[in-house]
Amino acid sequence: MILKRLNLNSYLVKSNRLLFLLIITFLGVVLNFWLSFIYYDLLGTDLGQENDSLLSIPKNMQFILTIFIAPLIETAFFQYFPIVLTLKTLLEVKIISSYSKKHYYITIIISSFLFALIHTFSIIYFFIAFVMGLYLGYITIISEFVREKRVNVFISVGLIHTIFNLMAIIFD
Repeated sequence: MILKRLNLNSYLVKSNRLLFLLIITFLGVVLNFWLSFIYYDLLGTDLGQENDSLLSIPKNMQFILTIFIAPLIETAFFQYFPIVLTLKTLLEVKIISSYSKKHYYITIIISSFLFALIHTFSIIYFFIAFVMGLYLGYITIISEFVREKRVNVFISVGLIHTIFNLMAIIFD
């Protein structure tokens, strides 16, 4: 509803690539701050206490994995493959005749659920990762299917995911 009032969707679809990346980055930062506020401040949860899996890895390697490698791999497996390749394949084999909002919603929800499954540090974080996955899925659809001047999914979604992870490192 808020996006409709601001006509933000129109800006995302019609803006040049740089403005598109700036807008989605800003929205991603706002979403991340909001979710972090819920997770850390309202619920009093400290992710560092729950996630011991990275502690055995040296700090510099953690940084490289978290900022560069994980966003690209996760973009491939949790946005590109389940959304982009699925929709293109369904269209190509004529299971669907054209893309519709229903197809977009279904693939975004499936993608978000898969994304949340690998972020199961706690049940609360699972739901936060699901919301982040919805946003990343939305950006995937806009980048790949809606914009006239497409933006590579690995650039748009990977950038947002990198910023999510960087903020987690900075504010942890």
